[in-house]
Amino acid sequence: MAKEQPLSAAQYLMTFQHLVQMGKTDRDVAILIASLVERALRQVRDTLFVGFDAELKFPTDEKLKLKERANKQAKNELIGIQGSLSTARDCVNILYATGYIGPETYHDTCQIQTIRNTFAHRTGIDEDGKIREINFDHPKIVEITNKLRLTYPLDDKNQVPPLSRDRFITASASVMAYIATRDFWVTLAIPDMNRL
Repeated sequence: MAKEQPLSAAQYLMTFQHLVQMGKTDRDVAILIASLVERALRQVRDTLFVGFDAELKFPTDEKLKLKERANKQAKNELIGIQGSLSTARDCVNILYATGYIGPETYHDTCQIQTIRNTFAHRTGIDEDGKIREINFDHPKIVEITNKLRLTYPLDDKNQVPPLSRDRFITASASVMAYIATRDFWVTLAIPDMNRL
C-alpha cells in the first residue's frame, strides 16, 4: 500500500469544499467530510513521533538497519492499521494530550466522529422498530449536531438556528481549518491558540 502524501492547508480546504459540493446525500457528506478530518488528524499525529526520523550519533550500516527495523515495528505497533493509536479517536486523544488541540476542537472532533460512525454503521431502524432513513434530520443526528460548539453564533434570540447539516459542515470546516493551519498561526505567536 502506497503511503499517503501529506496535504497542504490549501489542499485540505479545497478538498473539503469539493466534498461538500459533491456529496449527493447526507450520508455522503457526513462520511466523506469526517474522513477528511480524520486524515488531517492522522497527518498531524504522525508528525508528533519525531524519534522515528531522529539522526543516529554514530551511524554504521548495522545500526542503520537495526534502527530501520525498530522504526518499522514501532510505527506499525503505534500507528499502523492495527496499532494502539490507529483510530480517529486515538488521534484526537493524542493531539489533545500533547496540547496540539484545545478543548473546543477536541469536543467537536469527537462529535464529528460520532456523527460519521452513526451514518456509517446505523441500519436505519429506530428504537421503535420503524425503518427511517439516516439523515441530518434524524433525531439522533440532530441531538449530536446541537452539541457542536464551533459553529456560527446566533446574533439574537430571534435568529433561526442553522440546520443540522449546516452545523456539521461549519464545525467540520472549523476543525479542518484549525488543524490544517495551526502551525502557521502558532509561528505568528497568536495568543490563546490552544484555547480552541
